[in-house]
Formats: sequence, structure tokens, C-alpha cells
Amino acid sequence: MASGERKKRSFLGSFLKAILVIVIVIVTLIIGGYLILKYAVGIDIIDIKHKLNLLNANVNESEIISNPYSNADAFDAFNVMFGEDNNIYVQDGEIFTFNAEELTNASLISDEMQLTSNQLAGCTNVFISNSMSSDVDVSGFTLEAELKQLMFSNLRNEEDVIKVDVNSVVKFDFAILKNEIKKANNFFGNFILRYIPNNIYLTLNTELAIDTATNNGYTVTSKGVKINNLSEKQSNEVLDIFSKLYTDRETTLETEITTQFTDLIFSCNGNSLLSSLNVESFTFKVENDQIFVVLFKGENI
Repeated sequence: MASGERKKRSFLGSFLKAILVIVIVIVTLIIGGYLILKYAVGIDIIDIKHKLNLLNANVNESEIISNPYSNADAFDAFNVMFGEDNNIYVQDGEIFTFNAEELTNASLISDEMQLTSNQLAGCTNVFISNSMSSDVDVSGFTLEAELKQLMFSNLRNEEDVIKVDVNSVVKFDFAILKNEIKKANNFFGNFILRYIPNNIYLTLNTELAIDTATNNGYTVTSKGVKINNLSEKQSNEVLDIFSKLYTDRETTLETEITTQFTDLIFSCNGNSLLSSLNVESFTFKVENDQIFVVLFKGENI
């Protein structure tokens, strides 16, 4: 069982600003900054341009998303947690409506509930789209964020530590940003526009470890990040470029991204999904060969 103790940081805005920063750096080719960046900072603009061309390649979602969820999964999850007569997430035909005020006044119907990964994914996307807003501000522009996949695998218990592998895919839509740049219609904007991808898909592979002996929260270990069609090695090289541009980081960008996104879902404090649901702790279990996340309304003894 676990209760997340981390403060959620704005990794979404930070990472997406990186994409813009990397695009803008290319302009230094025109003003002669190539040698300075390559030898003083360790950034090769030609290599950056190559990576951005790869990011602009079309992404086939079906090649990235192997376990899609639906609004019906979120609907089922809210029914499990708040009863079938709840007015939090309401279905009318094919239309689903979320009522944040109803959630504020609602109480979990049981001390212990279990959800599938798809049900938790559906709830998370409702949370991102409504409670925290799916709009991510990047330097005054707006991007839309959407959780596309959440999967659990390889659940094991190692000396009072429950470990599970978590795979998640987050999509960022750059359409609004590119529209604003087009409307500005200036030389600089038109120049960088060709390098800004339509979408960014972040695939995060994480190990989540829960210390059941001390009940001292959970730890997160990154097992790899992939961006769009890039390989894991190429993705790490892109993240490394960003780290060189922002040298005041105490941890790697890969660690920041995986930790902060995990906290967005599993932290039981602050602006997170489980906190908004009034969940105080959680664990995982296997039933009929399927891994469930088990949510506890109060302290589980």
C-alpha cells in the first residue's frame, strides 16, 4: 500500500518548452553560432535538425498504442468508486459528461476498490481534461495533452516491496501552437514552423515500487522513454540536448518526466488523480491473470 508524498511539478510545460527551444536553436545556424554551441555547450545543430526531421515523421498510433481504453472504461470506474447512481461522469448515448462539482461533494462507496489499468487510464484522462485542464501553456501558447495508454505488467513482491512495471503513452497536440505561429506571419515564425511536429507522443516505461513494510510511499524508476518514432537511444539524445540547454537540473530529464507523470496519477497529495478522488493509499493485485490497482479510502491495516 502506498501514499505518494511528492509535490507535483510542471513537467509537461518544461518538456514541451524544450521542443520549442530546440527548434529555436536551429536559427543560430543563420547567425553563425554553430561552433559556439558545438564546442562550448556540446550541441551539434546539424544533429538537432536531423532529430527534428525524425520527430516530424508521421506517427501510426496503432504501432504505439497496444491497449487503448474508452470513455466507457472511465464510466465503469466512476461507477465502481461512487456507485451506479453517481452524477460525476454521466453517459447519454455516446456522450459522456464530467461534473467536477459533483466529484467535490462525493464520497467513495467502499473502503477498498479495484480498477483495471484501462479504467484508471480513463479516470486519469478525465482528470487531465477537466480538473487540471488538458491545455498546457508553453511560452504563452496552448497545447492539448491526452493520456492514450496505461498498462501494468510484471507484478512481483520482493522482500516486502511490491513492484509493478507501468507503461504509459501521452500525446501532445501542437495544432493550436502552429496555428498561432501561422497567424503571426513573420519570418522567424515561418522559419521554425517547418520543424515543429504536429504531435508528440511520449512513451514512458516505469517501475513503481511500494514499500509495504514501512508504508513510506513509493519510488519511481525510469526504464526508458521514447518520443514518437525515435528509438530509445535517439529519444535519450533529444532529452540530453534539452539537459545541456538547462544545466541547473539536479536530476536527468528522463527521471523528472517519469517521476512527475507517475505522481500526477498516483500521488495521494496535491494536484493528482488519486488525491482528487480522496484516495489515501493504494497497492496492486493479480486476479484471473489480470493486474488491478487497489484503492483504499482510508488507512489499510
